[in-house]
Amino acid sequence: MTAGVPSPPLREDPLALPAPKWWGFYTIDGSPPQRRFVIRWGRILAAIFSVFVAFYLSAATALWGYYSIKRGIPGVEWIDVAVPPRFTRVKQAISAYYLAEAKKAWGKGDFLKAVVTAKAAIIKAPGNLEARLFLANCWREGGRVDQAIHTLREGIATNAADPALQGALITYCIATNHSADLLAILRTELPAKGIHLLDG
Repeated sequence: MTAGVPSPPLREDPLALPAPKWWGFYTIDGSPPQRRFVIRWGRILAAIFSVFVAFYLSAATALWGYYSIKRGIPGVEWIDVAVPPRFTRVKQAISAYYLAEAKKAWGKGDFLKAVVTAKAAIIKAPGNLEARLFLANCWREGGRVDQAIHTLREGIATNAADPALQGALITYCIATNHSADLLAILRTELPAKGIHLLDG
């Protein structure tokens, strides 16, 4: 190379490929050869799925912490919160907690709190027959027999086959001379659920 004479510029290789990315890379194919970018859809979908799983597990853990630690509801397991088909167990645990609180309020003579909390227990788990019977008894003790019978009749949807519910309905209706309600229960509402107490 002669002194004082500038060197010729380096020519860029037209076939040189940029460094690959985690989400895609360049390749050369075709005739004439052309540079083409290939997206790594598998890695992209795997990354999206990983982020979704991490977010879901974090949300499930936060919800579990709220129920079991902050509110102190016993019986709430993390697996029951994280797995949707098992979330019914969480509702049952919350319902049992509300029922226990309602009984405490009733024992202290706080009728309003007992009724409201027992209602909350039934809303969380409509099949909680113990909570339904307790609420019906609260209504009866408070002189609201119509509400007691209404509460029990709503339980037919979930507990029609339970002898305790059937017995409470019949007892309340007979004791308070609600014969029309009793006939509707025995002839229409229970038979609609496959329960025929009048047969035989």
